[in-house]
Amino acid sequence: MDQQSLPLSPDQITAGFLTSVLKNASALKLATVTGIQFEAVDNDTEFNAQVARLHLQYDVPEVDAPQTIIVKLPTTRTDLRDNAAIFQPGNSESWFYGHGAKRTPVRTPKAYFNTVNRATNESFLILEDLDPVQEIDWVQGISADSAKLALESLTRLHATWWGFDPRSEPGLAHIVDNGDDGIELVERFYTKAWPRFVAETTCEITDEARRFGAALVGRVAEAEAGLDRAPTTLIHGDYRLGNVLFKTLPEGPSCWVIDWEDIQAWSGMFDVAWFLGGCLPLNAVDQELPLLRFYHQTLEANGVQGYSWSQCQSDYRIAMTSAFVQGILTAVPAADGNDEPSALGHAIGQRYIAAATRWKLSDLLSR
Repeated sequence: MDQQSLPLSPDQITAGFLTSVLKNASALKLATVTGIQFEAVDNDTEFNAQVARLHLQYDVPEVDAPQTIIVKLPTTRTDLRDNAAIFQPGNSESWFYGHGAKRTPVRTPKAYFNTVNRATNESFLILEDLDPVQEIDWVQGISADSAKLALESLTRLHATWWGFDPRSEPGLAHIVDNGDDGIELVERFYTKAWPRFVAETTCEITDEARRFGAALVGRVAEAEAGLDRAPTTLIHGDYRLGNVLFKTLPEGPSCWVIDWEDIQAWSGMFDVAWFLGGCLPLNAVDQELPLLRFYHQTLEANGVQGYSWSQCQSDYRIAMTSAFVQGILTAVPAADGNDEPSALGHAIGQRYIAAATRWKLSDLLSR
């Protein structure tokens, strides 16, 4: 199938097309797909894509034939398409499954089909369905034990790519280099979101968080600039509950990482701050520093040298400013109008108010 005739929505995918895809991927030998049932995949946050689970029927039984698969197609929403033109989420995820995954010792879904329409820069993925897995509720937050499991995977990602140059990776440099356009877009989003958050949230905003949140308007790039001096690695970019799935295997508990749409060449501390700042419940923040220490020790155990514990803590604090921005954007409903803050928005808002307060983030902007 040429790129011009690729399906534009999940319901355009045919049994014949899937049979060809699965056989080419060695996921089918003799069986033929004869029927497809479509199930929309819901999520608490906005997708940059159409995502669906396909339940498959075959003409004959075949051991190991996938009973369900996940498809990701370009979004049909014009507002998300504008953002995608800058951040290239489809290109990023396609690059990772085509090139990065095989070099990264992290559990990820198999990609049965992976292409990008070069005329539109939109991707089309058919992925292994990991169900049944345990998906920890982002609102409830993560336990220290599960957080360690997720951080182990994160250190393997970061250690593998520690100090790499994206210009040496074919096809990657232009994906991760969204430059001034990306910064300008985030600044614009945050400038709109912060006053809405203050006006609409049911969270109690501390004086420290209020000072920092207001001072950050128009200064996101300045606040993040300190991370440009930190060691570079390949970051996931959206490392949080919902994108980290857990399962117990015969050899013990493990986790899978999905949604590689936001990869960047940047400080790994952004992933850590976004994960711990946004996923640890408030009654477990006493575990934040021990978990950060665990990350640092595991990073060293995976071969990273010359990155001190003191620099790790300093970079983490700076990265929390960027994570705070993402937290506020998550906490504020995306649509203008009468949308009420969700339970997730309330939980994330509380956690980043607390993070800004305990790390005294306003001091970083007063220097």
